[in-house]
Amino acid sequence: MHDSFDLRRSDPHLVDAGVDWHDLKGNASERWGPTAPVVRTWPTWVAEVRQGRVWGSNGAVLTRDDALLAEASCEFITDQRGHSIRRRLWLGPLTHRFAGPVATVAANYGNVYTHWMFDVLPRLELLALAGWQPDDFESIVVNASRSPFQRESLERLGVTRWTEPRSDGRLHVEAGQLVVPSVVGESGIAPPWACDFLRRTFLPDNPGRPTRRLYISRADAGTRRVVNEEEVIEALEQFGVEPITLSGRTVTAQADLFASAELIVAPHGSSLANAVFATAGAALIEIYPRTFVNPCFWHLANMVGVRHFALFATPVPKGQRAWPGSEDMHVETTPLLAAVAAAVKGQTGCADSGSGFGALS
Repeated sequence: MHDSFDLRRSDPHLVDAGVDWHDLKGNASERWGPTAPVVRTWPTWVAEVRQGRVWGSNGAVLTRDDALLAEASCEFITDQRGHSIRRRLWLGPLTHRFAGPVATVAANYGNVYTHWMFDVLPRLELLALAGWQPDDFESIVVNASRSPFQRESLERLGVTRWTEPRSDGRLHVEAGQLVVPSVVGESGIAPPWACDFLRRTFLPDNPGRPTRRLYISRADAGTRRVVNEEEVIEALEQFGVEPITLSGRTVTAQADLFASAELIVAPHGSSLANAVFATAGAALIEIYPRTFVNPCFWHLANMVGVRHFALFATPVPKGQRAWPGSEDMHVETTPLLAAVAAAVKGQTGCADSGSGFGALS
């Protein structure tokens, strides 16, 4: 399918001169994912497993003799030998049994928008590259598809028959022929081929020239909300930045929105998975709580030729048990406006839409 190769990434524009992007722990930040200038993609493949099984909400793959196919069952741990399935004494009875071919594309946290877009859907592209089409399968195993964006994207890709965890969360599928695409890669490090696949799937052929300046609010989310958002929105008005929320919008509508923007300002969150649809040359100002940095969207910006600005905000503690990545934040408007001014300086429109994979080595 795809060989492994190096990706070269440019550092973000740092608004805070006191932050070392490559040593975020030294800045009392929790970093999820590598910020090195070069990372390596993972090779991809498609395997067929006789009497294979899929278990659990994240789709662990098992052979007929109960061996875990770890390369297709990755959890957010360094060593897959510590996979959670190994702590189970019994996996429970089967929930589904199929005689014919079944594919699985379920992934760790695949019910979350970012992981659905980058860890689940591109596995359908791997199946297509191997010569399989959705109608070739009795069913395709996916994560729980209760959100409209999941059903919309499956139907757009021609998937009409799928199997998901039951309402109690249980899933234990056996198939006479289980077709297993590899994982897309290390979570948070989207490879160029996956970005290109998503753009081809959800963007029109000629999306037009971007002109809008957007602030993506998380007022409709439960975490990483900006507590002084009214002040932030008012400050951004001088640059013609319009506030929006994404709740209720289809994937296609979100893709069109991001493709129409020359500037995007947003707190870190799943909505920025849509940066894959932005036009090369556009600017993204991503606001992180100072105690938590996940560089996945900085990486994504590199993959599609978008200029990335990193702004660090003051976290608002929620309590001793709160996960640092869930904290709300207070954004200082002075550095924010400096970042916006730098992003739009001399900006007369972006380059023509395309994959923008100039970051490849």
